Amino acid sequence: MIDLTEIFGAGNEPSKDWCDANIVSGTYSQTISYGVASTLNTKPSHLVAEGYTYQGWSTTPKSTSGTSQTVNYADGASVTNLTSAGSTITLYGVWTQNRYNITTNIGANGSITPANPTVDWGDIQTFTITANERYKIESITLDGEPINFNPNNLNYVTTYTYTINDVRMPHTLAVTFTDRVKLVIDVQNEAYAEGCYIYHTSYDDSTDTPETVTFYTKTLLGFKFKGWANENGEIVSTNQFETFNYDKNDVYCFYVVMEVAPARPEYVINTAADLLEFVNVATYSENHLDGVKVMLSADIDLTDLDLYKMYGFETFPHLQNYTGYIEYNGYSITKDGQYFDIFTGNLSTTPPSNTDIM
Repeated sequence: MIDLTEIFGAGNEPSKDWCDANIVSGTYSQTISYGVASTLNTKPSHLVAEGYTYQGWSTTPKSTSGTSQTVNYADGASVTNLTSAGSTITLYGVWTQNRYNITTNIGANGSITPANPTVDWGDIQTFTITANERYKIESITLDGEPINFNPNNLNYVTTYTYTINDVRMPHTLAVTFTDRVKLVIDVQNEAYAEGCYIYHTSYDDSTDTPETVTFYTKTLLGFKFKGWANENGEIVSTNQFETFNYDKNDVYCFYVVMEVAPARPEYVINTAADLLEFVNVATYSENHLDGVKVMLSADIDLTDLDLYKMYGFETFPHLQNYTGYIEYNGYSITKDGQYFDIFTGNLSTTPPSNTDIM
């Protein structure tokens, strides 16, 4: 390999045109008998040029005007009578500059120019990255390594120009984009996603017009509301009803923070509300009410239940992960004239036994 920096000093490297004409040099001779098939010697191993690939031999020298040479003979080719008897012929090495692909992986909601270019060895390649309207650049990586596209710590960056200098290998440039304007109202812990209902007034994310948004949450029995948290997990409000002035200038997040209600020493089920609280605490608490006594003390009919209207149930929830037992004490849980199995959610014409053990 020839390192131009070592030879000429940093900042004094010659141009590529000079390299084309001078960087590979050397001669050697070979005598071939006239009228006899012979094999051309292969190129000497010391004649190399970084960034170039040797192609073979040409009968014409490389033109300073940039005209490409024709490869007349491959390296080590079998030849007969290259020229007239007793004459000498000069063959010239043919070198082509290596070219490398730069793969551009671009996520949704933005663009890059140019896309997937092929670049000559030693050249530079500049890219322009642009986020779509209402989006911003989220990340840029080159070959998996992050690029600092926001050195001035701006609130967001929507356009960035990035240059790869001295291309000497293939590269992959990856870019992702994210929302610049968005309002997120959701539950913080996905494990509790079925433990509350979230409501908000309508708003239009596609316009820049500020809007006032009212939102609130209703936790199910068996859960406690703790507050609304921002994207960093910090509680910013403890009001279940909130009003927010959505100015359309940033991404705003409000997450419902909940916890499972404290377990009771025992559960006496008199109403559907009592049953719902028990089901949720048993399902989501850390020990799932293991060993807690549960007793049914009244018949409960889930048909046309007001709780369906309050919480929008498609069907009454049933126990998950509960390993204890329920004493029915001669009472039953019914729906639509059939017995409701609290462990499976199934309906049956057969009543459960006094004690069901999972």
